[in-house]
Amino acid sequence: MATADSVRRTAGQPGRPQRAAPRRIRLSVDEVEDLRDEIARRFANQSAAESLLRRMSLPRDQRPVWTSGQSPGEWWDEVFELLDSGVIDDPWRRTLRGALRVYRYNSVFVELAEGHGLIEPAGPPADLDGADDDDSDDDGAENGGADADDDSADNGGTDNGGAENGGAENGGAENGGADYDGAAFSATDEQFAACHVIVRASSEQDRVHAAGVLAEHGLAPAEVWSTAHAVSYQVDSADVTAVRAILDRTDLSWTLVPPGVRDYLLSAVYVTGPDGRRFRLTDAPAQQTVGNVAGTVIEQQYGGASADRRRPTVIDRDEGNGQVRRLDPEQTLHDAGVQDGGHLRVAFEATAGAINPLDRRDALVRVRNEIVTFAAGHPGFEVRGLPPTLPTEYEIEFTQRSFAPPAVTGGEPGENDRQTVLIQLGAGFPETPPFVFWLSPIFHPNVFPNYDCPQLREKPYREGHVCLGVLAESYRSSMNFGELCQLLIDMAAYRNFSLFEETGRHDQDGSAEVHVNFYDRTAAAWVFDHADRVAQLRGRPLDDGPRPRSGYANVVEIMD
Repeated sequence: MATADSVRRTAGQPGRPQRAAPRRIRLSVDEVEDLRDEIARRFANQSAAESLLRRMSLPRDQRPVWTSGQSPGEWWDEVFELLDSGVIDDPWRRTLRGALRVYRYNSVFVELAEGHGLIEPAGPPADLDGADDDDSDDDGAENGGADADDDSADNGGTDNGGAENGGAENGGAENGGADYDGAAFSATDEQFAACHVIVRASSEQDRVHAAGVLAEHGLAPAEVWSTAHAVSYQVDSADVTAVRAILDRTDLSWTLVPPGVRDYLLSAVYVTGPDGRRFRLTDAPAQQTVGNVAGTVIEQQYGGASADRRRPTVIDRDEGNGQVRRLDPEQTLHDAGVQDGGHLRVAFEATAGAINPLDRRDALVRVRNEIVTFAAGHPGFEVRGLPPTLPTEYEIEFTQRSFAPPAVTGGEPGENDRQTVLIQLGAGFPETPPFVFWLSPIFHPNVFPNYDCPQLREKPYREGHVCLGVLAESYRSSMNFGELCQLLIDMAAYRNFSLFEETGRHDQDGSAEVHVNFYDRTAAAWVFDHADRVAQLRGRPLDDGPRPRSGYANVVEIMD
């Protein structure tokens, strides 16, 4: 396998065409101020600052001393005075390259880089090679391991940690912006041939502890970059399963980045919680899962109630113009297309809410618009409303694989792909929730049987009624009916179902009291014993209990 040094040496090999040196980047006074302010916000402690300066190849003996009581802004003022004086060549190119390596979609860094040709908007990256002409200091072994990104560009070659690998990264363009790294990282590129571990570390003590723990477990951590809240280590393994097993046994807060995938942060992600409060996640690893984001918000901000910690959540991405998209909790933020400044909504699958009722006519108009808008954004989702002008009934039809009733009593359920559901807005709407009935055959714990069975023969008037334990507690008078449509799709897919629910009370032993939360007894018993079939349907596991806190503990701040 070629090493980083061998990759660098190819720059001077005979027969290889030499590329012209890139044009020196010159920033205006205002641009320098914008860059300095954002750098001071993102690299706001000594460890983070030193990490960036190493990447920029600013010699150690040229770096100002970080004195006690000095603010990040004051210290970076001194650094920028040095950069402006010419202590290193092409300083703004180096600064932007180093910053973009960590904050791939930061709006300030991206705007400056695009404006000066360092990257190309919505396309492959510009040529960033050849900027590091000076020898860098050798301080890579600090903090428990060699610095994997100590950019000693004395050979005039490629910086393995930057955006210079050429091509477009697989998955980069899906985020709707430029691909700033180059991509499809080659397995021969030393930096991306191994796993990276991003650890939550908000102090030097945290950093030293993290490096020590990884070293004790034989992972030979090499620091790649550091910020005020996180540090990335390259570890001495490309085996994702083995590294994950090791991390699960530690007390670290971590995100594991597989080989060939970029380990970068999102400066800020905004999350609206179940009660409408808004939060900001700072320095959020893009390779953490969507489910981890929901879990940390609930644990940190709603952890006072044990019932809340146990309740399953859903998370949507706000796409603007009133559109939201339900995200797969197992997707990473990167794969889900979440960028810097993105907005997410976290909700419990059943959340009570009391909001002042809306005027009925206005509410009916709003519901019509929301359902029509949802249908327009979901191919195959069909809507029929009665009466046509201002419907109070909607028959919706959509494609979603689900379980069908057994052909014979006691038999195994089948499967069906096309679902039909009736939504009725009663006389009490919007103060009272809608009535929902499943018209197509379905075998679901939270839908009253709509197939021949003793339960239906006993209470035929409840045929196909959707369990209010799922619907009514989710309802609020301002509920977006696009969300209701998504909830019904999730029910069919077994991503939204329950058999038992905590009451919020505890018995004498301290155990949480629960009550049944299903309509179809036969379906509930079958689901309880056939978790494997639900998993094959890509449904949610039945166990809604709290999982071990293995994962990344995001920095979550209350906005209002």
